[in-house]
Amino acid sequence: MNGNVDFFRPVCGLPINTYFSALNMRWLLENASEVKAASEQASSGLTFSTMDTWLIAKLTGMTSVMTDATNASRTMLMDINTLEWSEEMLTAFEIDRDWLPQISKSSSADFGVIKSGKLANVPITGAIGD
Repeated sequence: MNGNVDFFRPVCGLPINTYFSALNMRWLLENASEVKAASEQASSGLTFSTMDTWLIAKLTGMTSVMTDATNASRTMLMDINTLEWSEEMLTAFEIDRDWLPQISKSSSADFGVIKSGKLANVPITGAIGD
């Protein structure tokens, strides 16, 4: 990298910056004992996600753990050319693919169904974040 903040830009479209999630995930894995312990257990259920993923997962009773490509793109881990998690970026930040949500290529997709409450059985067909 040699101090080049644009080193990963061709893959993820972003400069190296602590604003984006990948560096924060790496920091948590190295500095938060609970996160480090969970990362070492295959069945821990460790998940790094964006806010939309957390809301979708909670609303669907954890049956859907998804994000859309626009939210995934702000993590520094998605390949902007394929709209998939980038093996190159995952390797660079030592992030396991299993710790990340599924990416929907569209913000208007089937993200699951609300599990309970007054809105039970209502489909979630959009995910937009800011």
